Amino acid sequence: MGYKEILDQQGNFLLTVEMRDQLQNVLDANMMLADKLNYSGTPVFIVMNMKNPQNKTTTIMPGAPDFYRLQQAINKAKGN
Repeated sequence: MGYKEILDQQGNFLLTVEMRDQLQNVLDANMMLADKLNYSGTPVFIVMNMKNPQNKTTTIMPGAPDFYRLQQAINKAKGN
């Protein structure tokens, strides 16, 4: 069951149809990316340098990282 179906069943009083469609598109794109990366659980954090993405500065963290691990990934993405 998709997000749209859940909202249809439970009621949708906060989101416009356009907002709902945009949200569904984002969720679908995230699911496709997760499938391509072979991740099925949530959450998965990907920390990377968006201006100069490289494998050596990218960290993929399945699960919820603690502050220290997240800070290490940010520093790595910055090249520190």
